[in-house]
Amino acid sequence: MLRAYPRNPAVLKAAMANCRCKKSIMWKLCIVLFICFAPAGGGCDSVEEGNKSGGESSSQGVFSAIRHEFNFGVIRPNSSLVHDFSVVNKSKNSWNIDGIKSSCSCTVPDINSKLVEPGGTLKLKVKYKSGNKAGDEARQVVVRLEGEGTPLVFSLRAQVRDPLTVLPASLEIVSAIGSPVTSARLNLYNYSEVDWKSVAVETGCEWLASEFSAPEKSARSAARQVSKVDLTMSVSDFDVGAYSAVVCISCTGVDGEIHSQAVPLSLVVTSHLRPSPRSFFFGRFDSNLSAETSVVIFFPEGLCPAKSTDFIIGHNLGKGLDFKLRRKSGLSWEVTAELPAGSQKGLINGEATVRVNSSGSAVPLKIPIIGMAR
Repeated sequence: MLRAYPRNPAVLKAAMANCRCKKSIMWKLCIVLFICFAPAGGGCDSVEEGNKSGGESSSQGVFSAIRHEFNFGVIRPNSSLVHDFSVVNKSKNSWNIDGIKSSCSCTVPDINSKLVEPGGTLKLKVKYKSGNKAGDEARQVVVRLEGEGTPLVFSLRAQVRDPLTVLPASLEIVSAIGSPVTSARLNLYNYSEVDWKSVAVETGCEWLASEFSAPEKSARSAARQVSKVDLTMSVSDFDVGAYSAVVCISCTGVDGEIHSQAVPLSLVVTSHLRPSPRSFFFGRFDSNLSAETSVVIFFPEGLCPAKSTDFIIGHNLGKGLDFKLRRKSGLSWEVTAELPAGSQKGLINGEATVRVNSSGSAVPLKIPIIGMAR
C-alpha cells in the first residue's frame, strides 16, 4: 500500500541537486514523485483483513472469512442424520443469538445457548433428513447475532444415492421423421455394499433395443462400480407424434440381492418441414373482401419437392379456403391461403395439414389458421 508523506523542502532540494540531468524536467518530476509517495521503510505494507490495530474485533469481522460446512457424502434416500457444529467466540464481545432459520423443514437446528460469552463455544446440533429421490442436496442454517449485519451460515451437503442409481433418471428424445436410428445412453452406478455379478435390461418394445457393458471400477466416481446401457431406437417407420416406453434395469449383487429401477422414455417424432411464420395469420379483415396470407416451408437438403403436385394440403374450415403453391428457392416453397369475399363473420380458428411425398413416406405438417372476419 502506498502512503503520501509531507513534502520536505530540504529533501527535495538535495534530490534535485544530485540530479545529473538538471535540464530534464521529466527526470526531476520522477524524483519528486518517488520521495513524496515512497513506502515507509523502503518496503511494501502488507494488508490484513480484520482488526489490525489490536482493538476489539466484532463477531462480524471474525466470521466474515470463515465458512462452516459439512458434507455427509453418499447417503441413502430418507436417511436421518445428525451433525454437531462447534464455533468458539474469539471476539471480545458477547454473542446474543437473535434468531435461527433453516432453508428446509427437513433440517432442524438446535443451539446450546442463546448467549455465548467471549471465549465460549456455540454448539449447533442439526438434524437432517434426506429426500426420497437420488440427487445432490444442499441445506443451510442461518444464525443471526444481535447487533451484527452478517449472520453465521452453516451448510450441509449430501449426495443422495440409491443402491442402484441410473442417470439420467428419465429420457426425453426428439427425432426427425424419417431418421433411421436414434440413440441414447444410461449410466449405472453401484452404491450398494457389494459388487454386482449381473445386469439385466428389458424394454418391452420391438423398436427399442439395448446393450450394456459389464460393471467395472472407476477412479472418477464415488460409486463402487459403474456400467452403461446404450439404447437404440429404430424410428424410420414412425409417423409424427409422441411415443413412450419404460426401460427396466435390474442388477444382482454377489450376495444375491437384486436392485431394480425403471426409467421412463419419451420419444417425440417431429416433421423435418419448417414453416415460417408458424401460422396462416389473416389478422382482422373485411369479410366483404377477399383475404390472403402466406407461409414459406423450408426443407432439408435433398428432400425439397420438385413440383407442386407432390403436395397434399387439407384443412378443417369447410368450403371457401383455397391454397396456392409457388417455388421460392431450391429448399423452400411458398404456400398462400386465400379466403374469398363474403366469408362468414367472426373468429377463424382452424388448422391446415400439409403432406409431402418425400423419401417414400408422407410427411405431415400441421399449421394453425387464425383470423377475424368483421
